[in-house]
Amino acid sequence: MVELENVGRETLESMITQHPFWRDLAQPHLAHIVACTLVIQFEPNEHILIEGHPAENFYLIQEGEVALKTFLSPSEGFVEIQRLKKGDILGWSWLVPPHYWHFSAFAIGPTVTLRLDGKRLRHLCEADHEFGYEIQKRLLLLIGQRLRRTRQQLLDG
Repeated sequence: MVELENVGRETLESMITQHPFWRDLAQPHLAHIVACTLVIQFEPNEHILIEGHPAENFYLIQEGEVALKTFLSPSEGFVEIQRLKKGDILGWSWLVPPHYWHFSAFAIGPTVTLRLDGKRLRHLCEADHEFGYEIQKRLLLLIGQRLRRTRQQLLDG
């Protein structure tokens, strides 16, 4: 994991507003997001999330692909649940107590993400309920999409 440090504020704002998750975000809310965001690059096969570990961030995938997996047993290892790509979101456990990851995630190839500080976002959501409501609406939409996608995988399975 490497933080890409030469990303200016204007570039970061552009990356955020162009990501589908933040489409049509109000300007005051954008300032909250920018203050919580770093651009992070992961190498192939690098862990992004580890099942059972504290959920402190969430990620907006800018480039690359991520495998979402769960650990079955030492003899069976990991099983892939889903693949996420550019435009997808990785992780919502940062918002939902007890704030631990329920899955693991691995970069398939070089992957660039916007990493948002979940703890800081939780504090901002508490301080600004309008902002918190906006975050929850967007995450609930995402969770619903993931449940429908999982259901379809089971039916196709």
